[in-house]
Amino acid sequence: MWSLFGGRSEAEDFDPVATWQREVNEELGVLLERSQIRPVPDFGPYPGPVGPRHSFFAEWADTSQAFALTEGEALAWFAIDDALALDNLSDFARATLTHFHDHVENSLNS
Repeated sequence: MWSLFGGRSEAEDFDPVATWQREVNEELGVLLERSQIRPVPDFGPYPGPVGPRHSFFAEWADTSQAFALTEGEALAWFAIDDALALDNLSDFARATLTHFHDHVENSLNS
């Protein structure tokens, strides 16, 4: 099952951005600045089994940092259209990527 990075809020997380920032660091070994992190507009919080889910994206071009996958079985890059064509994409990832593709990606490229 392919999915997106993320996780549950912890006591030290003062908002959903801090949760995502911590989770990306824990799962990939990448430390993003808050100024790099943006919410997926007009999407969220998405209902989840343990509370609302929020979606964020970041542009990251610091190739001096290597990824250190600490959770999951594999890491792969996909174009959004290719990711949406996967049969084994989680429902949340599919909803997030579809919304991102339809409402965000096009505005970033224009």
